[in-house]
Amino acid sequence: MGAGSARSIRAGTKRSKGMKERPIIFSGESVRAILDGRKSMTRRVVNQRVLERLKFSPSGELLGSFDELHPEWGMYPTVDDAPYQIGDRLWVREAFAFPRIYKADSNLSDLKWKSPMFMSRLMSRLTLEITDIRVERLPDITNDDARAEGIIPEIIAGHAYYLGEFHDFWNSLNAKRGYPWESNPWVWAISFKVVNK
Repeated sequence: MGAGSARSIRAGTKRSKGMKERPIIFSGESVRAILDGRKSMTRRVVNQRVLERLKFSPSGELLGSFDELHPEWGMYPTVDDAPYQIGDRLWVREAFAFPRIYKADSNLSDLKWKSPMFMSRLMSRLTLEITDIRVERLPDITNDDARAEGIIPEIIAGHAYYLGEFHDFWNSLNAKRGYPWESNPWVWAISFKVVNK
């Protein structure tokens, strides 16, 4: 069974079992894209603990199917393994300074910017609602999805190409975390709408 077949069987829609609210960090570039109405998707790496938990059945038998495109006995996480559900709300954390200045909006370089990790719920200006979740390998992203990620495209012969720019954007944020494009990570592909801003 190929990767596409396995993915179509394993991926699906996770039904909401009660809305939760949780923080999510976005870069300044992504915040700007959300505010401009260009970004309605984000991809987050499937936590290694999820993959490890799925790795063996109680009898120790390896689970999953052989992936012809990526030849290894691999685990296929499903949307049921996601820490998010459709209907959950995500309040955005971003770099900021007091009293209420956001780095995504500012050209000021002399301010002491605080890490998004320290942003409180009260300081957050964006709340998102999850409308869909899929699970896939990162390189399986389509040009349309790269556009929904808020990417400004490269224009070649009058055509907009988003994938190359998304590749570079992903690596700028995630390569140093150990998840470069080339590592072919599993990701949660999360679609959302803005609830308030």
